Amino acid sequence: MTAEQRRAARRDALVDAALDLIAEEGWSRATMTAICARAGLTERYFYESFRNRDALFLDLVQGTVDRIEAAVGAAAADRAATPDARARSVVDAVLRTLLDDPRLGRVVLLEGIEQPEVHRARRAALERFEHLLQEHARDLFGPGARTGAPAALAAASLVGATLELLTRRLDGTLPVDDDALAAHLVGLAAAWAAPPA
Repeated sequence: MTAEQRRAARRDALVDAALDLIAEEGWSRATMTAICARAGLTERYFYESFRNRDALFLDLVQGTVDRIEAAVGAAAADRAATPDARARSVVDAVLRTLLDDPRLGRVVLLEGIEQPEVHRARRAALERFEHLLQEHARDLFGPGARTGAPAALAAASLVGATLELLTRRLDGTLPVDDDALAAHLVGLAAAWAAPPA
């Protein structure tokens, strides 16, 4: 391995260790010392990749958001699928990213809420998803999909509802399987896209 590959491998090990500790004990217990011990690395290597523990957490949040955005964009761009199928693919892309690896869901939805930087990063991510919904509304639901100010309000409502449902699914207070959750979210999205009467 080259020096750069070894550095990337160490960074990946720290990220994976942090995700494990967050899932098992929460972000408050995932100290830099604990993360390094889990990764089998010294603190010197932690500082090689991250300024501090908060920088690592923000990197986890941003990386997960980027993965969701890429998956949603790919699903929405599938011109061979029907609008209904594309809508389901978009919802599935979000669910698969956050639920297939629940560690990622915990990072984005449940942990670090009290940190101002994390709060700002989450707010920026929500706004990105709201814009993404509006950008792809016509692709997903046809030319009749609402636009303008009503669409912005509806997109904010849909993103907020989706995050609440996913949060409850992750913390165990919403006893529903993923297929039922996906179908419900597709129905919400269709209602969101329909122009107001």
